Amino acid sequence: MSRTRPISDRFAPRTARKRAMRPAPEHLEDRLLLYSNLGDHFVYASRITFSFMPDGTSVGGVPSALFSTLNANHPTAAWEMQIEQAASIWEQAADVNLALVPDGGEAVASAGNQQDDPRFGDIRIGAVPLGAGTLAVTFLPPPANGGTDAGDILLNSSISWQIGSSYDLATVMAHEFGHALGLGDVSSPLPPEQPVMYGTYSGINTTLTSDDIAGIQSVDGAPKFDSYNQNGARNITYMTAANISSNVGSNGQAAIPNLDITTVGQSEWFYVTVPPTTTGRMT
Repeated sequence: MSRTRPISDRFAPRTARKRAMRPAPEHLEDRLLLYSNLGDHFVYASRITFSFMPDGTSVGGVPSALFSTLNANHPTAAWEMQIEQAASIWEQAADVNLALVPDGGEAVASAGNQQDDPRFGDIRIGAVPLGAGTLAVTFLPPPANGGTDAGDILLNSSISWQIGSSYDLATVMAHEFGHALGLGDVSSPLPPEQPVMYGTYSGINTTLTSDDIAGIQSVDGAPKFDSYNQNGARNITYMTAANISSNVGSNGQAAIPNLDITTVGQSEWFYVTVPPTTTGRMT
């Protein structure tokens, strides 16, 4: 399969890489920012969808085997949760939302919309055999790739993927989501921190460092509070719950768009006055 500018991650043990000594300049700061912003990203970061390719989905003529590969070691719900959690770490760090949607199994790179195509996610996740030493490949987001395969992630189906041990699925997926969102590899570790975007797999790592956070915020900006926590509004306790009665439609349901839990530990409270004509159970 030949596509435009995919990123290929070829992880190797750290000890396998040798670097020549060279003079080092005097630094003006205590640490270096090593993140790599590729200059590519999805236009609508407020809702970037992702989906799991059904087995048999054509990837350049090769059938994806995501479910059979990961189900060999773990229940479907367990590995899907690992991937969802890998996506969520980037949502916590930047003004980006990643939403899981169904995948109809259309061939990778099918003609269609780069974002919000109803047939599959903006970022599609599959698994095919890849070369030795390669754990996964990710296609760069737009505009580097102009088709529906932009941002797609392919795991190596020859790997025995694990949860909590090598090769750890969440660690690799966190790294690959970073690529799909527009970040490149960090070429060297940054002691004592190990960026998620470090280009060499060296153990379980699903915690973003300050370097990772600076990188993703250079792409999508810092997280923003939603309208219920702006301009003096703070619905963070039951005593300051926001009244959403006006959101109740003729169908008796309330839809609240653009909500965001922006900081760790944050909660939002809402209340509704049930219309007097309502009967039955309130959910």
